[in-house]
Amino acid sequence: MSQKIKLNQAVLKATDATLTADNWQRIMNVCDIVRMDPEDNSKIVIQCLEKRFEQKDANVILRTISLTIALAENCGSRLQQEISSKHFTNILYSLIENQQVHITLKKALAKCVEQLAGSFKNDPSLKSMNDIYRKLLKHHSELLGKSNENNSASYTFEKKQTNRVENELKEEDKELAEAIRLSLQEYELAKKKNESISKNIDKDNSTIAIDNNMNNINAQIRQESINKKSQLRRVKAMYDLNSKEPDELSFRKGDIIVVLEQVYRDWWRGSLHGKIGIFPINYVTPLEQNDIVENTIHNKEMETKILNSKDKIDQLNLKLQNSNGDVSILSDDSVNSLYGEVTPMRPEITKLIGKYADERDKLASLYQLLANAEATYNDIMKRTTSAYVNPMYNQPPVLSQSQLQYNPITQQQQFTNTNIPPQQYPNFPPQHLPPSYQ
Repeated sequence: MSQKIKLNQAVLKATDATLTADNWQRIMNVCDIVRMDPEDNSKIVIQCLEKRFEQKDANVILRTISLTIALAENCGSRLQQEISSKHFTNILYSLIENQQVHITLKKALAKCVEQLAGSFKNDPSLKSMNDIYRKLLKHHSELLGKSNENNSASYTFEKKQTNRVENELKEEDKELAEAIRLSLQEYELAKKKNESISKNIDKDNSTIAIDNNMNNINAQIRQESINKKSQLRRVKAMYDLNSKEPDELSFRKGDIIVVLEQVYRDWWRGSLHGKIGIFPINYVTPLEQNDIVENTIHNKEMETKILNSKDKIDQLNLKLQNSNGDVSILSDDSVNSLYGEVTPMRPEITKLIGKYADERDKLASLYQLLANAEATYNDIMKRTTSAYVNPMYNQPPVLSQSQLQYNPITQQQQFTNTNIPPQQYPNFPPQHLPPSYQ
């Protein structure tokens, strides 16, 4: 039996017209099937729900409402995105506005929208459900038992949360656009200045122009590095994500991810265990700076405690080895005391081993990024310096043996060419570019 048929039959059983009350065993059976493959089954179950909402039987619609809420609360973010899509939310609202739908069903649908909007209020990617809820408060507040005068007060917190997230995204986009504008402006000014200098000054002044241009490039690189550093933050994974795409980042619940940049509205690029990739923002939650500091202090204190206990571990090991397996050693109070002190440290030592393994992977990744950055910088250096080569100072071509024979014209040309020194370029030290990603 295919997964689609199995899921469709489970939905039909959970929303059977003969049911006069919710059958939670059947409802949870649908949730279990969806969780087996959220990516594909989420779309299938939404199609099944839409068909059930088209039925005229009141029992079917009531059971479908309960199933929708259960799926939203138990089947993860992928299904929540499908439920909060404009297509599905419009189906719910059209049922509420349908004059042929009984008032009891309308109230149940309104309560469903209210509950889902409350569950989705902290996720800006699920704002369609909140939009429908605001529309419901404005035009059909009587279905929720609320007056229009209380609508704005009841939704103030949700609106502030949504506005805060939107303002942060707008501010980041504005800062990025401003940085790009300034970089382009500096580049154009430097380009015009260097073109003017190259036309009116000799080789020494051309070298100075190259230095000035490289200083501008270095300043731009440092500014971009500062901007990226200021945007660096950490987030914590709320769910597991096993991605098969090469450019997406896989992680487990509880992992701490370093955010590098925002690539799309709902996707960030981050680093974890030495790997870099993009991931959806609704799978993670931000870490407050205080939490990061407290966690760092706690880990440092625990590491210091473990390292200071090395003598006790050595002492316990030495006593056990000298006992030659004699059971009487177990009656020694000092041995029991040492054992009780050092044994609880085993899990913490395991964590430290994992921590430094991760640090090693991160350093290896950083080394590779640095190598790529240096290669990119050297390529930019070559293209920049080649732009200032003056054709009149090009080194003369190598003469063949036949051309070196006595010829007044040839000798005169050779004598003239040898008076022109070859173009020399200063050696620039390697610089460090901030990593850039495709």
